Formats: sequence, structure tokens, C-alpha cells
Amino acid sequence: MANNTAIPPDAILNPYTPLAFMLPDVADQYQVMLYVYVATFAAYTWDWLMSIPEEYTFVRKAGFNAPNAAYFLSRFGTFCSCLTNTIRIAPIDNCNALKYVEGVFIEIAIPATSLLFLFRVKAIYNHSKIITAFFGFLWIAIAGLSILIMLGITRDHIPYTRRCTEGLAHTYTMVPIILTAVYDTLIFIAISYRMISLSMLDGPWSARVKSFFTGKGLHYLSRAMLQSGQAYYLSVAICSIFTDK
Repeated sequence: MANNTAIPPDAILNPYTPLAFMLPDVADQYQVMLYVYVATFAAYTWDWLMSIPEEYTFVRKAGFNAPNAAYFLSRFGTFCSCLTNTIRIAPIDNCNALKYVEGVFIEIAIPATSLLFLFRVKAIYNHSKIITAFFGFLWIAIAGLSILIMLGITRDHIPYTRRCTEGLAHTYTMVPIILTAVYDTLIFIAISYRMISLSMLDGPWSARVKSFFTGKGLHYLSRAMLQSGQAYYLSVAICSIFTDK
């Protein structure tokens, strides 16, 4: 949201309402964005609280290994990123400082989440060196380029207020987002292909395609991994579409 959409303070009736310094359509978008941030933060917090007993039991049985560390880093980074977005509903003196804090948590959340799927695809392909090298290279690229999101996004005050809004973002901020989407797509395809191939060695391709969409004919674990991957990929695709917008 650019500052040139602001309305001069002498042209409005209530100068104590932050949204009054925006054009009506911009103010509506900003308000909806804040509602989405608050709802997302509340839902994520509730989900994590409900998952704590299961997470505790799992760590107690399996120990604190590398995948578990990546999982909790992903949880922590995503939670704090949602929190910093939600904080924008309050008056803030330094919007750029908030931007850097949010950027740090994004730099934690994105690589940690991608690392979880690197561990999954490695395990499914029996730690194949080719698979590990290929997806490992993509993961390193994601981890390195995620910083572009922090560097490319600007935070500005709504004119004449202490409320923060988004300024103009550089186009290169889309590079890590697109790369992550490509990475997730390739991971999804690789895992799905492996699950179906192992479970239906002698089945025709028509049956394999049907299993891809329905999960029928697959073992319980294979079906669970396929469907969880589909759910995750669908959510990522939807988020990417809204991000592009």
C-alpha cells in the first residue's frame, strides 16, 4: 500500500481514526488484511496448544533428533511470524524495526519447513544420493534466498498515524516464494510417485492415477502420507496465489 493514496488531514471528518487517512478501497483492504492476520494467529495458536500433548509424547519416545528440531523451528518461526503480523493492529513507533523482526522469523520458518520435507523425501527414497543432492541443493537455495523477503518488503506508517502498513515491495521478493512453490511441487510429485509405485507394482497406469486422487489400493501408511502431502500442497498453492495477488 503506497503512501500516495493518503487523504490530507484537513479533508477528513475524524482525524483520530487511522483508516480515515486512506482512500476507502485501500482502507477496506487494510482492515480485511488485519482480520486475516488475527484469525490466522488465533487458529495457529489454538492448533499448537492442542498439539502439545502429542508432540511431548512423540519427543519422549523418539528423542530430540534433527527432524524434531526442524519441526519445532518451523513451529516457532511460523508462530512468531504470525505474531509480528498481528502486532500491527497496535500503534508502533518504528515500522522498519518490526519488519526486520518479522524477516528473521520468516528466515527461520521457511527453511525449517522445507527441511522437514527434505527429510521425508530422503526417507522415502532410502537416502538416495541423487535425490538428496538434488533436493538438498534446492533447500540451500531457499534458505539463502529467503532473506530477500525481509530486504524487499518495506513498512511505512499510515500518514499522520502510528499504525504500520505495507509499502511497495521489490519484485525480487517473489523469487524465494516461487522457488519454495517449485520445491514443494517437486517434493509432492516425487513422494506421490514413490508411494504409488511401491504400493501398486503390477497395477496399470489408470489404477495408479485413480489411487493418486482417491488413495484406494494403497497401504494405510502410504495413503496417509499421500493425503497429508496433498493437503499441505493445496494449502501452499492457495497461499501462493494470494501472495501473488
